[in-house]
Amino acid sequence: MEILVTVGSLIINKSKLLNNKFLLIKTHKWNGLWGIPGGKVKYKEKIIDALKREIFEETNLKIYNIKFITFFEAIEDKNFYKKNHMILFNYLAFTKNIKLKLNDEIQDYIWISYKEYKFKTINKELIVNDYTKKLIDIIFK
Repeated sequence: MEILVTVGSLIINKSKLLNNKFLLIKTHKWNGLWGIPGGKVKYKEKIIDALKREIFEETNLKIYNIKFITFFEAIEDKNFYKKNHMILFNYLAFTKNIKLKLNDEIQDYIWISYKEYKFKTINKELIVNDYTKKLIDIIFK
């Protein structure tokens, strides 16, 4: 089994309409749990380039002011759709786009404020994967 290098980003929308709400997606790869968009880094691809590519492929969003936040290691995580070993590089980024065009990996999406996120997760209306929970906690602490 190989180690997969992956990238993902919490994306905060700076448009007037969405005013600092962030994007969560639901994907079959995380067994229907909510998380952030992202994916694998290709051979010889720079990590930031992979992040921009993956975000654009999954959501059609262009991101800016990209900041590295943390990384996590996932070894055969029970919530991931297949057994593997991943290094998850996690970022914070911003967009002004409001129109998403989702690829077939994404089942659903939501733009949500931190206050709404806390309410919905406490009431189990929104079940978020552990890595995304940790990332949100770091960003909004």
